[in-house]
Amino acid sequence: MSSKNRKFYLMDKMSLREFFSAPTRYLAESISKESEFEKPYLDENPRKMHLDFPWPDWPSHSLPGPLPDIPGGPTPGLSLCAITCYTPLDCDEPIWCHPSIWCGADPMCNLCSWLVEGATSGYSPHPFGGSAHESWGIDIWIDTELLEGGEALIRVQMRDPCGNLCGEDVEVTCKVCPPDVVMTWDSSLSAETVIAGNSAGVYVKDGLGPYSWSVVGTDFSIAPTTEGVSNLLVAGAGACGTATITVTDYCGDTAVGYVRGTTGQWVTKSVGSCVVPGTGTFVAEVGLQCTYEFVKDNKKQIQYTRNIGICTGDGCCDAYCENATYCITGINCANCIDPFDSACWPYTQFPHGYLVSAPNTWRCFCPSYFEYQEWEC
Repeated sequence: MSSKNRKFYLMDKMSLREFFSAPTRYLAESISKESEFEKPYLDENPRKMHLDFPWPDWPSHSLPGPLPDIPGGPTPGLSLCAITCYTPLDCDEPIWCHPSIWCGADPMCNLCSWLVEGATSGYSPHPFGGSAHESWGIDIWIDTELLEGGEALIRVQMRDPCGNLCGEDVEVTCKVCPPDVVMTWDSSLSAETVIAGNSAGVYVKDGLGPYSWSVVGTDFSIAPTTEGVSNLLVAGAGACGTATITVTDYCGDTAVGYVRGTTGQWVTKSVGSCVVPGTGTFVAEVGLQCTYEFVKDNKKQIQYTRNIGICTGDGCCDAYCENATYCITGINCANCIDPFDSACWPYTQFPHGYLVSAPNTWRCFCPSYFEYQEWEC
């Protein structure tokens, strides 16, 4: 069947002109035609009831007293008065309090009076606007000697030019640095050595957190901050020599500690200097020379004793060694003498020597020289 006479209209009762003009016609009728569902109208305008909304009966928020006229005088009847205070993060910084509501012809409330009580050493005007001659509110300074349990309680009151009084209680938790206590490295708990590829605990004592940590050395690392007194020193696969750790606490005190990597060697830094005195331990005997050493952190002090002569009489070697310089204490040179050596018979141990074959004759050993070394890669 031919389709030239077919009409592709959705509404077959309308002509094509009527179909496409329908939206405009409906819009025009919506303005003038009466609603089929909303009657009666408020007046002759059929849209008025849709556009006129009743104004709500809001409650009154009038102030209790009249506001002052600027630049008029203060109005004592005004009872609105308030202050705002900002607490510092550090008790070395002041508490800033300023008026937030006040009355009177005083834009910065310079005529407001203040009363401050509690753990404070006083207050001063708070600079405002970058000018030393302008201020807004006050800076309240905390007196740490008046703290109770590390807390500062400050009571602030302000009276505005109208005579209104308002107040605020400010509580600040303070960290107080003890004047006679200084943070130190805790060698009793800290590790002395660490194996490459492992970690070791390190500690400080008598400090106040938070703590800042840093380490210098070959392939060592450590966490930069801690709240507590301990940290973990990490030795990488290539760690060697000494890890030098520096710790700074909240009070600004600094402690330095040393941890030796198990990979490294002792390197001589000076000969003839007593750098690290201490109680030594016997190490070896080479010929008629004894060796004692004292190790502290990454430092080693060595002291040698040598045969300096023979004397007769009990205790005569003490006189020989009277003027000797001791860097390491606990030296007894008889420790390195073999009592079964025929040259020492009859053997008798004495503080600085041993009895030779001649009756009451002593071979004397005294400290001779020092050597100082450090642990390095």
